[in-house]
Amino acid sequence: MVPTSARANEGPLPLEVPARTGATAGRRRILFVVGDDADSLWLHFSYVLANILGHEYKLECSWVRLTNERGSLQGSHVDGMQICKTSARDLARLFRYPPAQVVHALGTHAIRHCQRARWLVYPPPLLLCFPGQEPTRTPTWQWLLDRATRAKADRYVTADYESRASLLATGIEPHRATVIPLATRRRTSPSRAVARAAVEANHLRFVLTASFDLADPSDSQWLALEILAEMIHRGVPSLLIAAARSSVVAESVWQRAHDLDVAANVRCTELLPDTHACVVGADVVLLTGPQPAAPWLALAALDAGVPVVKSPKVRLPPAVAELPAARELLHPLSREDLHTWLDTMEDFRPRASRASLPRPKPAPVLPTLDDVAKEYFALYRQLYRYRPRRR
Repeated sequence: MVPTSARANEGPLPLEVPARTGATAGRRRILFVVGDDADSLWLHFSYVLANILGHEYKLECSWVRLTNERGSLQGSHVDGMQICKTSARDLARLFRYPPAQVVHALGTHAIRHCQRARWLVYPPPLLLCFPGQEPTRTPTWQWLLDRATRAKADRYVTADYESRASLLATGIEPHRATVIPLATRRRTSPSRAVARAAVEANHLRFVLTASFDLADPSDSQWLALEILAEMIHRGVPSLLIAAARSSVVAESVWQRAHDLDVAANVRCTELLPDTHACVVGADVVLLTGPQPAAPWLALAALDAGVPVVKSPKVRLPPAVAELPAARELLHPLSREDLHTWLDTMEDFRPRASRASLPRPKPAPVLPTLDDVAKEYFALYRQLYRYRPRRR
């Protein structure tokens, strides 16, 4: 805690955590602007980060999705997300009313329009850019690296130092590139304890976890239910934890499970915000298709030390595939037919001879969400304290 006298010399800190009295007046606003090319891994992480900033730090988090002629973003988990045209003037209006102190731009399209909109707002909000995967290989990103344009962004945030080195190689100043790792788990989670207790009640039960993003009956995500049905048909007591994107998708999962007569062996839960609870008690995580949540679910599984079996169609970003734990826990399939999946499942299901042995608890490979949120909050305060008066 900073003494009052010292704080008076520094001036007020605009993003100081207010007293938790339940009042919402004067809450600082964080705006997340999502482009149609936003990386799904950063999108899921941003939702979880916003959830912590809102509950723990009492910051008001709002979401805006930009639209253009190429379509809209798939796999949004945010209720009440505003839709905005790709116009700097319209976006600047959202910056002003109500005033946004910090803007997170997800995707190169969002970065470009947010940088333009900052010229129309005074005082301009802080701008944090999340380029996502391989930002230096697109013509749009080369345009963003122009000297006049680059000066508009306060920070470019990456998840590892290798990505930061790629940004520095393109001409970004070192003080504008910040490394803040991704995270998927909280320090304490009541739902995680409930999930672990439910799994440990039956050591011989084979627990699978899969994500369900869409209600489309032809999507490859339903292969997880077919795998569950075949494992039960083979006499293996199995349980599927279905991490659904929304209640509508959960209803579709229940209906499909009833059709396959495996509804009693399916547990539907929310994918966000506590994804770690969906994977912590599983024996294996299934990535049956290129769903938007596949990279995020794989990251949570690797952090929990749970094996991941993925389809050949699933492409994981370097932030996930290059983790040290991925060498041992990530198992890509050469084919994606049902028999290949079932033969692979035999390698992971628990045996009766090992039922009495406690499951090993691997060390986490990522920091906690609480620590990462603290880093972001400290970055907000630092940028506010030293930001220039005008751009």
